[in-house]
Parts: sequence; structure tokens; C-alpha cells
Amino acid sequence: MLSHLVSVIIPGDLWWNALTYRAESDLIPGVRVKIKLRNSERVGFVVPNEIIYKGSRINNIIQVLDDKCKIDRDLWNLAIWAGHESLCGTGAALQTILPKPILDGWKISDGFKKALQSEFKYTGFYNPFENVRYKFYLEQLNKPGQNLLIFPLKESAKEFYNDLPDDLKNNSVLWSGNIWQIWQDVHNNKFKNVISAPGGIFAPIKPDRIIIEDDSCPFYKMPRSPKINLIRIAEKRAEILNAEFITGGRMPSGYIYKKYAPDEILKPERKNIILADVNDKKIFNENIKGIEGNLKITRSILKRSIKNIISGKNVFWILNRYGEAAEIKCDNCGNILTCKKCGAKLRVTDSGEKSECPECGDVKKIPDTCPICNIGILKGKILGLGSLFEVAKKYFPAENLILYKGKNLKKLKYPSLILGTFGLLNQAEKLKPGLISWLNFDAELFRQEYITEFKAFRNLSESYWRGNKSNEDSDRKILIQAGHNGIKFASKFYSGFKYFWDNELKLREEFILPPFGLMIEITCKNEIRAELINDLKMAGIFVSYQDENSPLFINIEHEELNLIYDVLAKYFYIKNISNAPDVKIYDM
Repeated sequence: MLSHLVSVIIPGDLWWNALTYRAESDLIPGVRVKIKLRNSERVGFVVPNEIIYKGSRINNIIQVLDDKCKIDRDLWNLAIWAGHESLCGTGAALQTILPKPILDGWKISDGFKKALQSEFKYTGFYNPFENVRYKFYLEQLNKPGQNLLIFPLKESAKEFYNDLPDDLKNNSVLWSGNIWQIWQDVHNNKFKNVISAPGGIFAPIKPDRIIIEDDSCPFYKMPRSPKINLIRIAEKRAEILNAEFITGGRMPSGYIYKKYAPDEILKPERKNIILADVNDKKIFNENIKGIEGNLKITRSILKRSIKNIISGKNVFWILNRYGEAAEIKCDNCGNILTCKKCGAKLRVTDSGEKSECPECGDVKKIPDTCPICNIGILKGKILGLGSLFEVAKKYFPAENLILYKGKNLKKLKYPSLILGTFGLLNQAEKLKPGLISWLNFDAELFRQEYITEFKAFRNLSESYWRGNKSNEDSDRKILIQAGHNGIKFASKFYSGFKYFWDNELKLREEFILPPFGLMIEITCKNEIRAELINDLKMAGIFVSYQDENSPLFINIEHEELNLIYDVLAKYFYIKNISNAPDVKIYDM
């Protein structure tokens, strides 16, 4: 007779609550079972009992698949932690952490269990030169014990793995390709080192060291839930394993700097930074037909760009706005055109004749009059890269001019002026620009985000260091064209990241902004919006939002996360899951 009641979590589903089933005996948490859910059979994981339901409607467990928990205990504990910490639930966390065959009930071996380290410890290695950091990581991999090395991009992980010495490569695996086979090999202790993009943070290895290349990103970087930052997941796993937690990069995130204060090895040299004041009288105001506004290009930018190209060096001009104009606005009612498919602001393209969505790529002819008031004329506002390219044509031959559109550039036939957004810096190592110019750096400081100044600082840091192997390797100059505020901010850059974070964190602490608190963004259906706002307010949680269609934002201390979890729980209950909101957490 099935007399024992057990709680079961179903991986991959949005609801947070466990379901109750009958079993022949008590089952250990982590054991997989086959159960019936509605009209299908599913594989679930036994969890400690939550709510015990009594009555004849409770279904029986169809089959117990494991004699014990076959998932490494640190990964199991990490799933429980991440499900709560990221407000996504244990089921969603398990789906991210484990490969599909395990979730489908495939057989798992017991795996290899090694002794853990005696205590958790942290090491930071922040050096602006990639080759120096990679050499440090290589030294860690050569130490006794196992290692998990995580890069923010799969291309970086692959490049590092391919360059490993043969003896080390034979003991290492790249977390890519047939993940199920690799998962089993790692689980059975066939490799000493795992090298991976973010997804490999859940590899079934028990590392002595977890090494992560910190690109200072303040947002979550996992492709699915749990939607929290990779750095915090890596740190928590190292704590569970009593392993060494190592971060490296050009500059630390706010979270790492606040908690560990890693050393700053090098600062930018003032002589390599040029400040061009847009209020200087010697300036070009370039107007573009059909678009309101102008582009300010100082003589300093033109003179230095031409000089570099003549001497055989490439030049980057950076403007973080695609299209010929960044928005289309009615001159009568102020309506700004947005995409009907995805809601993004439309930008001008095709010589001012058409609109283009930056999100889905939908292209349409711009209407003759505003679709809202039927009176006003729609005009392009805030000139973008397309307009800048038209201006550059006046001063540079076509063979020396390129508009970068996000793809890898082949070897250039001539030294060139290359126009692009921040993503153009990905080409810095290959193209080795002698000059990188920010044409409207003030715009980088106008964004309404708590990380605005951090992003601006990181943009300059990437411009200065990206692709260089030493201070002697390059005579690259960084030109910052800006008004008073932008030029004043630039002084923070050549003072170094320590000076920047010491001042930035003072401001964030005052307003309990990350990393001193959590910023939570909630997007929900209109049907539950008013109820959710009321529930949050009744729990004493302040909610802010721009308008009735914008996301909800909550700024809380970490200790208050349980309050949010309790409020949201009813929206993630199985009978109410169709109204589940989307939740993102910013914590860096």
C-alpha cells in the first residue's frame, strides 16, 4: 500500500510549489521519480515535504528511478539556492543546471566523489592585458586539483582551450558540442579541468578552484532562469564546495569591488587621452536632409583621423546609435513611432524614406502624417550612425571608409576609418586602431539607469585597453568629444577604477542601489498588474514605474528578498501559472 506522502518538483515548469504524491516509503530529496501530471507522464525530483495534502485524489508515484540522489550535492544545493535567490523556483533552476537526458529520466552513474577543500577563499587578478590574465589562468590550471574556468563568451573559452599546451589539453575539456557526453565524462572524473562559456558553471565537477573572467557586467548573464548574475552563482558554488573563488578582468564589477576590493595593477596614461570640447568654436555642424538636429565634429577629430590613416593606421569613430536617426517624432503631438510587433522605438533608414525596428528588423515606409493626430509631420530626431556615415563621405575617400554592422571584418586592403557602435571594439585586437574617437560621449552619461556612469567608464576602459598586450605594444590614442560634463567625467577614467568605484559606491550606498541592495524588474500582464502592485504595497514594498505599460521596479535590501518571494508565490502557483510575471534581478 502506498502510504507515504512525498513532495515532487517538476523541472522546467514555472510554478514554484511542489506537488504531492503517494509512495511506498519515504524518499530521499534529489531522487528522481516518474509521475502522472494531467494526461502525461513526467520526471520529477523529490524535495523536502512542503504541504502535505490528504485525500483520495492524490496520485501514486509511477516509478522510482534512483536508489539515491545521483546529482552532486553541491549542484542540488545550488539549485535550491538559485530558485529562491532568483525568484524563478527550484524547477526552473534545475532545468538550467541539468542536461535534458537527466530531466527525461536517463540512467546516471554514481560519479566520482572527491574530498573538498578545507575553506572558501577569494583571489582577484585584474590586469587590463588579456594575454597576462590568460597566463595567470594557465598557472592555476597547472596546480594540483580540479579547476572550473568560465569565460563570458564561448569564443573566448574556445580560443583559450585551443591554445592550451598538449599535456594540459589532454586533461581538460571544452564545455561545447555533445554536452550530454561531456557531462557524463566530467561526472565520472575523466578530466581535471573544465573550460566553458557561462553554461559550464553547472558542470558536475568538484573543483578546487572556480575561475571566472569578470567582464564587469552588472546584469544577469544566464540565458535562462535563474536570472541572476553569473558571478554570484560562481561565488555561491565555491562557498558550497569550500573552493577557491578567483575572478579576473580589466576592472571588477561593483559587487566584487565592494566585497573583496581587488588590487588595481595599471591605470591609463593621461598622455594617451585627448579631450575635445564640443563647445569649441572650431567645429563643424553637419545637417542631414530630412532629419532635425546636427552632428558636431571637432577639427581635432578630423585632423587626427586623417593623420592616422595617412600613416597607415585604422581609426574608429564610435556613436552608440544605429540608423540615420535614433527616433521618429511627430512635430505636432510629440508621438514617437514604435514597432507594432515588439514596441521598440523605430529609427530612420533608407535616406530618410523608411523606418526600421532595431529589435525585429521590420522595415516600413514612413507615413506622410502622424498616425495619432493625422496632422503633424514625422521627422527623424537624434542623428545616428547612418547620418554620421554620410558626413564622413565628405572628408574621406570611399576606399578608406567602412560602416561596421556587427560582423567580423576581413583583412582591410587600405587603412580605414571605421564607424560603429560600442561593439566595434570587438575588432580592436585584429585591426589595431591608432585612434578611437567617441563622437558624443555626453550621450553615454544621459541614460536613466543606475549604472550609467559605470557603463561610460567601462566603454572608455575597453577603448583604451582592448587588443593591446602591453603598455609598450601600442601608441593608441583615445579621443573623447564631449561637453563640460563628459570632459569632467573623463578625469575619473585616467584616475583608475579604484578611484571610480570608491566614489560611485558612496552614491549607491546612499540610495541602496546594487550592490548594496537588489533592483528587481517585473513585467506582467495587464490583468494582474493592479493586483500585483497592491499586493506589493500591502507588504510594505515601494513600487515605481514610468507609466501604466512600463515594467515595475523595486529597490530593496537583500534581507527583504523573502518579502518579494512571499508576495509573488501565489502568481507562480500551478493553478494560477498563466498569469506568472517575468522577473529579473540586478545585483551588481
